[in-house]
Amino acid sequence: MPTTKRILMAGIVLCALSCTSLWGNYYYNSIFMRAYTSARQTSMGLNSSGGAYIWSQNPLTLPTNPALISYQNGFNYALSRHIFPTETVTYTSSYMGFGGNGWGVMLPSANLSSGFGGELEEEIGQLSISTQYYGFGINLTKLTDLRMSSEAKEPRAFNVSVGFSLARFAEDQWSFGERSGETLDGGFLAEFTPTALSDAPVDFSVVAGANFYNLFQGEIVRYRNKQEPMIYGMIWSAASRFAIRTDNVDSEIFRKICPNFLSVTAVVDYDDICYDKDAGDRGSRGVEIGLMNTFFLRQGENYHAVESKTSEDKIRTLGMGINLQYDDLVQCEWNYAEYGPGDDRVHVWDMMLHVNFWKLMAIGTK
Repeated sequence: MPTTKRILMAGIVLCALSCTSLWGNYYYNSIFMRAYTSARQTSMGLNSSGGAYIWSQNPLTLPTNPALISYQNGFNYALSRHIFPTETVTYTSSYMGFGGNGWGVMLPSANLSSGFGGELEEEIGQLSISTQYYGFGINLTKLTDLRMSSEAKEPRAFNVSVGFSLARFAEDQWSFGERSGETLDGGFLAEFTPTALSDAPVDFSVVAGANFYNLFQGEIVRYRNKQEPMIYGMIWSAASRFAIRTDNVDSEIFRKICPNFLSVTAVVDYDDICYDKDAGDRGSRGVEIGLMNTFFLRQGENYHAVESKTSEDKIRTLGMGINLQYDDLVQCEWNYAEYGPGDDRVHVWDMMLHVNFWKLMAIGTK
């Protein structure tokens, strides 16, 4: 496959076909800022999926909606890698997050390409793209009780979180030269958990929210001393989860290793970003089934309903995950996803380490 086609295919794959309707110079101006790298997210509908998925500490999912940062608890580190059909293009990403009791921050970390955050490289040096996200999130419901602690609180029926992230973008391509830009993104989430179920060995939650890209539409990129607009818009997200806990199991060690017998999670996202008004509806949907809070199976699709509304272009996604933890003190997670047709199939994996140092310090002071 010629090098030019390889680069083009890598760009299309990374963006999950989510911006192919851009007009003019919008195509290359910050398109890769939305190339997220969580394998869990990818397996449930590609890069616009999971904006309301609050049940993970993996910092790779946080750019989907900066309000998710408020759910960080302790220290979290994750890295990922895309494996493309062409071996000349690589994409890796790494982020870390930390927080507690309704507040959190995220920062880019060293990735497998000797860079920070997300980085795409074409091996023969024709293309290099990097992205970094810096963000924070706060749970407004807990704002009056904000402190550096993971101490257990009474269950709340309703939680509202907000977050903001600064996204930095830089590209160096031999045919276009260097360009760069920054955007400020903002998001919110509303979580509803019926308190009537607090005494039952089940969990049920419904979450909805949105991520607003490029809040100040005057952001630009610099391209041979020219100024060009960057993409803006929003993604609306919703998610719901039902889980059966292991509260009735006699073994305390078993309950700490496997807090749930079964969990079922569904996500839906509607993409209203970087398209003209006649481009049609875009979005994603996916489902996750968890067994013993250890083994996870995932499936999703990313769709584009064309103008006639009589058909859809869909990308099917599949994935799995393995989670090992002990009482929210220490957790290791591995996720895998794949999508695309035949020989052009793309494979994504990520790994995450979670350490709840708030609990560890509390144990040490007893």
